[in-house]
Amino acid sequence: MPLNLTNLHAALQSKVDALGPSADEKTLLLLSKAIEAAIGNVSVSEVLAQATAGVDAITAAAASEVAAIGQAGVDQVALVNSVGGLTLAQQHALAASFL
Repeated sequence: MPLNLTNLHAALQSKVDALGPSADEKTLLLLSKAIEAAIGNVSVSEVLAQATAGVDAITAAAASEVAAIGQAGVDQVALVNSVGGLTLAQQHALAASFL
């Protein structure tokens, strides 16, 4: 039975993608040895570097999203404050436009 390297590569890639900052040394060592055996010369430090790059990308994306949420909050507060300066009739007319 021939070995399907496409499936093996996909399985190894999914394991690398699933690595997190709390991955233990044993998992990293076994994974790097599996990659080395299947693909070629790969070191534990290269696996760690890729995992770190993935974590950095996730951290940057999260920071961007948090900033966007914060800005949306600032915008909503400004909108509430602007409505506070309206007369009661103007507030009712504004509220009716949202219904």
